[in-house]
Amino acid sequence: MSDFNNESYEAVVGSLINDIFYLEELSDRGKAALIRSYAEVIVRRIFDISETEEMTLGKITYKGKPRKGEVNYKEMFDKKVDHEQLRLSIESIQKCGNKYTHTKELDNPTEIDITELKKHLYFLFSYLFIEHFDKYPFGSCGGIIMNAFSALPPFIRRITLENLFNKNPENVYVIDKLVLAILKDSGLDAAVQWLEERKEQLLNQSSLTDDVREKIMSNLIKDMGILIAEQFVAARPNMYELCMEKIFAVNSAYYLKSTLDKRGLVYKDFESSIYVYLEEVILDEKIPAQAEFKSIMDFLYLGRKSKSFSSQQEHLTAKEVHAKSLSQLNPNDQAFLDNLYKNAKAGDIMAQYNLGNIYLVGQIGLEKNYSEAARWFTMASRLGDEDANLRLSAMHAMGIGVKKDLGKAIEFMKLAVQAEQNIVEKFKVIASEGRDPSNLLLVAALYYYGIGVTVDERVSISVLTHLSNNTNSLVGRVASDILESLE
Repeated sequence: MSDFNNESYEAVVGSLINDIFYLEELSDRGKAALIRSYAEVIVRRIFDISETEEMTLGKITYKGKPRKGEVNYKEMFDKKVDHEQLRLSIESIQKCGNKYTHTKELDNPTEIDITELKKHLYFLFSYLFIEHFDKYPFGSCGGIIMNAFSALPPFIRRITLENLFNKNPENVYVIDKLVLAILKDSGLDAAVQWLEERKEQLLNQSSLTDDVREKIMSNLIKDMGILIAEQFVAARPNMYELCMEKIFAVNSAYYLKSTLDKRGLVYKDFESSIYVYLEEVILDEKIPAQAEFKSIMDFLYLGRKSKSFSSQQEHLTAKEVHAKSLSQLNPNDQAFLDNLYKNAKAGDIMAQYNLGNIYLVGQIGLEKNYSEAARWFTMASRLGDEDANLRLSAMHAMGIGVKKDLGKAIEFMKLAVQAEQNIVEKFKVIASEGRDPSNLLLVAALYYYGIGVTVDERVSISVLTHLSNNTNSLVGRVASDILESLE
C-alpha cells in the first residue's frame, strides 16, 4: 500500500503548477523557489513519503547518519535505480532553490539557471517512469501501457527511453519508441543521427523479439510450411531499417502538409497532451502494472491546464476536461459498462462507437467479439459517425466480424469522406505516430483516385516513390509494385 496519496497534493500542486508555468508575471527568482517546492512533492512521490511525515530535500540528500528517530534516507537512496543521477538532480534543484529563497543572494537567476532547473525537474518526472519500467520492463506488459506512455510529451518520453536504452540496448520496444520520441522532440536530423551513430548495432539486430519470432514461425509453419515461414521471418527488416522507415513516414506526413494536431495527437507539452491521455487512454486498475502506471500519469497531470479545446475552454484543468468526457466513468467496474450500454441504447453516438471499440480489442472485462463490434459501429454509422464508418470500411475489406465485401468497404469509406473532409489527415496522423506507416499507402490511394481530395497523381506517385526507396521493407516492396503497375 502506497503512503503517498495523489489527492492529498492536488491543491498544492495545482497552485505550484499555475505559478511556475502559467503565471506570466512571476519573476525568475519566484520560479526558482517554487520549482524547489514542486520538486519536494515529486521526491515525496519517488520515496513514497506521506504528507504527515516531515521531509525536506536536504534530509533526502543527507549522506551522514540520521538523528535518533529520523528515517535513514541514505539507505533508501542507495536502493534506488540510477540513484546518482537522481541525487544530482535533487541536489541541483535544492541548491539553486535555496540560493534564491534567502535574502543573502542579491542577484536574480538567469534564464540559463531556470532552464537548468527545469531540466532537472523533467528528470524527476521521467524518473517515475524509469523506476516503473525497472519493475515492469518496457514492452513486457503489452501495448496498453506503451500506448499510454505515448500520450506523454516527447521530451519526457525521450529522457525515460534514453535511460532505458543505456541499460538495455537490445530492447526493440525501447528502440522503436525512442527514435520516434527523438524525432518529435528534436526533429528528423536528430533522429537520423541517432540511428546512424548506432547503425552497426541496429543492422545486426532483428526487429522481431524471440517470442514474437517463435509465435510467427509456429503459425506460419502450420499454415504454409517451414520454408515459407523462414523466408517470411528472414524478410523482416532489421531495427535500423524499421526505424528509418518509420521516421521517414513521419517526414512524408509533414511533407504532405498534414495538420497533425487536429485531435491533439501531436504535442510538445503536458497542456496539449491532457486531452489525449484522458480521452483515449484506458488503463485497467485491476492489473497492478497498469494501476501503478495510471497513478504516475495522474500525478504528473495534477494542476495541468488543457490547450485542446476552443479558446473559451482553453484554461480548463485536467480534472475539468476529464469531467467532460465519457472517461469520467470508472472503467474498472460494472457501473461503467452499465452506463455505456444505457447511453448507447439511448442513441448516444459516442457511447456506441466506444462500445464497438471495446468489443473490437477486448477491454474492461469484455471478451473480443468482432460481430458485436460491427453491430455497434453500424449503429454509430447510421447516426453519421465518420470514425465508425472507417472501422466498418476496414472490417468489410478484411472480412472481420462481417462477410468480406469490397463494395461495402468502398461505400463506408465514401460515407466517412462525406462526413469528414480531413480523412487524409487521419491516415497521415496514424502513419506519423509510427503506429502503421503502411497508412501512407492509403494516402497515396486517396490522392490517386480522388477520394475525399482533389485527384493529384503527382502527390500519389511522390509518396509511393519515397516509400519504395526502402526495398528491404514490406511497405517499400508493395509501393514499388504499385508504381510498376502504374507505368
